[in-house]
Amino acid sequence: MNHFNWKNKVAILIACLYSFSGFTQITPGELKQFISVSKYTGNTEIREFYARMNYNTTWIQNENTLNRSIFLNTLKLSGEKGLRESDYLPPFSENSPWKNNVTDSMEAELRITEAAIKFYNDIAYGNTKTGFGYNGLDYIPGCKNIPQLLADHILKNELQLLITRVSPPFPEISAIENKIRWFINVMSDSNFRETSIISTKKLSPNIPLISKLYQLGIIESATTDLPDSTLKKKIKEAQQLFNLLPDGVLRSTILQELNIPLSVRLKQLNLSVNYYRWLYCLLQNQSVIVVNIPAAYLKVYHNKDIVLEMRVIAGKRSTPTPTLASTVNEVILYPYWHVPYRIATKEL
Repeated sequence: MNHFNWKNKVAILIACLYSFSGFTQITPGELKQFISVSKYTGNTEIREFYARMNYNTTWIQNENTLNRSIFLNTLKLSGEKGLRESDYLPPFSENSPWKNNVTDSMEAELRITEAAIKFYNDIAYGNTKTGFGYNGLDYIPGCKNIPQLLADHILKNELQLLITRVSPPFPEISAIENKIRWFINVMSDSNFRETSIISTKKLSPNIPLISKLYQLGIIESATTDLPDSTLKKKIKEAQQLFNLLPDGVLRSTILQELNIPLSVRLKQLNLSVNYYRWLYCLLQNQSVIVVNIPAAYLKVYHNKDIVLEMRVIAGKRSTPTPTLASTVNEVILYPYWHVPYRIATKEL
């Protein structure tokens, strides 16, 4: 019921946003005065944004139609970016709709701007506060000025490019987003069902196994009649994906990984992609060691470049963090399939 109500509210809100063209014209002086006496007067991001826009409206008047359309369409990408669209749509109550007057129009204008700033902030820095194994760094991502970038892209008629330009250029982020997109497409199919693999005796025909390999993107079709030799190769791919011994044997360890619901995998990917966004700013002006625990792999970043990468013995979760010999930060996390159980950072 809540999901149904939310969908209806979103539909009403979007219809309302597209109907703003009939609202009374708002002058820069009126908008500036409204910001100074409204609840947004202490919001430095909104004040900076509108100062750069010379206090012209951005979303709700005739001349703003293109901006509004671009932003609403960009919000539809939230899911495939590991974000929640409902976090950004301005609240709207069916019982108290926006009225056709200057005050309500300006309120709507500012609420959409607030949503836009939050959305692009989350694209740049992630929507999840990382968990630390101990005190860690006093670090808040802030390597991009989102209000300034938002205003500049609007002024240059380049708003459609902003999402790409604020996205951290991490290959890991691109890979995770591609996998998120695949999962969303698979799960949106009317024939989608979560499956559990029980039998380890036969590879073919093993319909749950084939279905799960397809859902994970390891094989191209759930209806493919694959011989045992091919299925064994695909099981090896799945084992490598989950950092297991790639022997092609359908043993308990790979069954445990394969039987994790796709909905859980999607949540894990959403968390991982936002952790990588959080990490990006940390790499701008300092060295960072990133340890991928499941893959037992280490990368050393210096000014965004990888200067060293190697396999490591990651040890157990209880293993103490090794002492580092230089001024670096160490970030230990689970990318791709695993929820990060900690991010341990050290500043020496």
